[in-house]
Amino acid sequence: MVRTQKYNFLPTYHFTFQNISMNKYSIAIVIFSLNIWTISAQLVSSSKILGTVKNELGEGIDFANVSLHHAKDSSLVTTTLTDERGNFSFDEINYGKYLLLATSLGHGSSWSEVLVNHNSDIDQHSLVIQKLTTALQEVTVSALKPLVERKLDRLVVNVENSILSTGNTVLDVLQKSPGVAVQQESSINLKGKSGVILMIDGKPSPLSGADLIAYLKSIPSSLVKQIDLISNPSSKYDAAGNAGIIDIRFKKDQKMGLNGSLNLSVGQGVYPKPSASTNFNFREAKYNIFGSYAHSLPIYLTRFFINRKFFDSSKKLESTFVQNSFIKQPITSDNARLGLDYFLGKKTIVGFLVTGNWSEHKRNGRTISDISDAENRKQYSTQNLILMTENRFNGAANINLKHTFNDEGQELTFDIDYGKYNAATNQDISNRYFLPDGMQTAFSNLYTAQNGGISVKSVKADYTMPFGKSSKLEFGGKSSVVSTDNAVNFYNVIDQQLFPDSANTNHFIYKENINAFYALASKEYAKYDVQLGLRMEHTNTQG
Repeated sequence: MVRTQKYNFLPTYHFTFQNISMNKYSIAIVIFSLNIWTISAQLVSSSKILGTVKNELGEGIDFANVSLHHAKDSSLVTTTLTDERGNFSFDEINYGKYLLLATSLGHGSSWSEVLVNHNSDIDQHSLVIQKLTTALQEVTVSALKPLVERKLDRLVVNVENSILSTGNTVLDVLQKSPGVAVQQESSINLKGKSGVILMIDGKPSPLSGADLIAYLKSIPSSLVKQIDLISNPSSKYDAAGNAGIIDIRFKKDQKMGLNGSLNLSVGQGVYPKPSASTNFNFREAKYNIFGSYAHSLPIYLTRFFINRKFFDSSKKLESTFVQNSFIKQPITSDNARLGLDYFLGKKTIVGFLVTGNWSEHKRNGRTISDISDAENRKQYSTQNLILMTENRFNGAANINLKHTFNDEGQELTFDIDYGKYNAATNQDISNRYFLPDGMQTAFSNLYTAQNGGISVKSVKADYTMPFGKSSKLEFGGKSSVVSTDNAVNFYNVIDQQLFPDSANTNHFIYKENINAFYALASKEYAKYDVQLGLRMEHTNTQG
C-alpha cells in the first residue's frame, strides 16, 4: 500500500476580449458525415486555412462566426470565431475542396470561392460582409442563437435547434466544434492540449481516453442543449482540469404545465446512425418534474491506409511496408434522466436528479500488412483480426439546493453527488503470418477480459456575491473521494482452450481524496473582461 499527499496552489488569470452582441442569424446545414479516416506515413495530408472577416469599410469584425464546409455538398466540417482583429484560422485541415461562410450580428453573410487545400497553407485574405441597414415601420424580430457564442471564459456550442441536433452523437458535434480535435479515438484535445476533463451539467466525470470517447459516442445530440468549451479554466474548477473542460448541458424545459417532445432522426454515412429520443416536463407552482430517454444505434467505420518506405544510410530503398485496416463498430445505447425540483419558497429550490447510460460497443477489425523488398517483391504478409464486445454502465445521482438572496445575482448553491461507472470488455485477437505463395507459417491467438469500476462521491458549496452589474466575487469548497478497481486478465488460446497468462494479468486498485477551496474575482469592461483567482487543493491517494 502506497500513500501520498499533495498540495496544489493554483492561481488563475483571465484576460479575454468579448463581443458585446451576439449573432441573431442561424444557418441550417444538412450533414451527411462519412466516418472514414485515411493515414499516410509518407505525405503530409493537412494544412491551414486562414483569413480575415471585414466590413465594407475594410475593418476587421471581431468574434464573427466562420464555418468551413465541404465544397461538394456544403456539409459542415468545423467552426471557429474571429479574434479582435477579425482574423481566423483552421488548423490541420485535410486536403480537399472547401467553402467558407462568415456571419455576424447586424451583418449579412458571405460565402468564399471554392478553396483547394493541397500541399501548403491557404490564405483566404478576406471575406467581406455588409452591414444590414434596412429600416421598417413595424417589425417583429424572431432570433435564434448562433451555433457558436463567445462568453467570458468559454465558447458555447448551441446544439439545441441547430442542424447538429439531428442524426448525430455528442462526439460528432465535438468534432465540428472550434478548437476540438479527436486523436484516433483515444483522446480529445482542446486548443492543442490533451487531458481534457468531461463535465455533465457542471459535474465532473472521471472518464478519460478511450472510455470518454465511447461514452460520447453513446449520447444522441438531440438530448443536449449546449456544450461549453473551457480552454483556460478558472480557479473555480479542479486543478486536474487545467488542460481544458468540456461541459455537456442537457435540455430542461421551464414552461408551466405539461410539455414534451419526440424526436426521430438518422444520420447517413457509409452506415446509418438512427436514434429516437423523448423528453417531458411537468411544472406547477411548487414543483417541476422532468425527464428524458433516448435509444440510438449508430454504426461507425474506421479505415486506415499506411505506406512506409525504409532506407539505408545511403538513402537507398530497402523495403516497403503497406497496411490496410477496416474497422466496423456498431453501438447500441440507452440514456435516461429523471429529476425533481421543489420550490421551498420564491428564492429557494431543492432538486434531485438521477441519470443512467447503458451501452454495448462491438468492434470487428481486420488489418492486412504486406512487407516487400526494394524491388517490390513480397517477402511475407500478416493478417490481424480483433473481435471486441464491451458493455458499459454510467449512473449518477445528485441532490442540490439553491438559494437566491436578491435579484442582483447573490446566491448560494450546495450539491451532493454520487456516480458509478462500470465496464466489461472482452477481446479476441488473432494473428496469422503468410509466405508470398500464401502458405501460413505461424498463428497466435490471445484473449483478454477486462472488468473495471469507478465510484465518485463528492460534496461542494459555491457562493456568488455581485458588486454592481459588472463585477462579482465567487468562492467555495469541494471534497471528493474517487475509488477505482480495474482487473485485466490475459489468456493464450490453444486449440480453443484458454490458458491464463499470469505475466500480463494485472489488478489495479486506487483511491483518491481531494479537498479544495477557491476564490475568484471578475470584472467586465466595455471591450474586455478580467478574472483573477486562487485555488488550494490537498490530495491524499492510496494505491
